[in-house]
Amino acid sequence: MMRKVILTFFVAIVFVLYADAENPVILHPTSLGKNSEHHQLPRTPILMPEVFIDGNTLTFDATCIGSVICLVQDGAIVYSAIIGEDCTIILPDYLTGIFELQLQRGSIAFVGEIEL
Repeated sequence: MMRKVILTFFVAIVFVLYADAENPVILHPTSLGKNSEHHQLPRTPILMPEVFIDGNTLTFDATCIGSVICLVQDGAIVYSAIIGEDCTIILPDYLTGIFELQLQRGSIAFVGEIEL
């Protein structure tokens, strides 16, 4: 009985934390390797990260700690950072427009589009 109460409390807290984030970023997995024969996505299910954007703030789930993010615009990396333990990155105000967000975790990149 106590486990159910604790689990319900934990789920409620997680829901409230993520409900505050305005917009989820839709990500798609891709291989980082150029040669598709040797660098394919694994056959096992991939744990998709959760990313939210609110203004110039990106919020990541805890599975992303230590991962690298890059913002790409017109084929060039214009910003990169490592996700810290607070799971948030505040992007500089000078970044405006539409960017490809790349989240690199191991040999897999998760790619999505954001607008600042």
